[in-house]
Amino acid sequence: MEKYIYVSAQFVGFHYWENCPRGYEYLGNTHRHLFKVRLGMRVIDSDREIEFHDLQNQLNVYLKRHWADREFECSCEHIAEYIMAFFTAAFVEVSEDGENGAILENS
Repeated sequence: MEKYIYVSAQFVGFHYWENCPRGYEYLGNTHRHLFKVRLGMRVIDSDREIEFHDLQNQLNVYLKRHWADREFECSCEHIAEYIMAFFTAAFVEVSEDGENGAILENS
């Protein structure tokens, strides 16, 4: 049986898509989102070797330091890749305003 814990956080960011497809040119302009993040870590012990609160604090510090209130040319997938690499996570989910997003799983 595989066991995972997850924590959630969010941050305000401003992004744009330089190579957006025809018909979606508005995405090429900088626009604001409330990016919502869910970070999952594999655990072995049911008593949890990673405490939720510690992991959530670490995620919040990381997001504030690297993403919050900044402008970037990145997709949800890109953001999730960076988070996954930093935390060596089992999975990362990043959405725009909780509506549309991406899920990456570490295989």
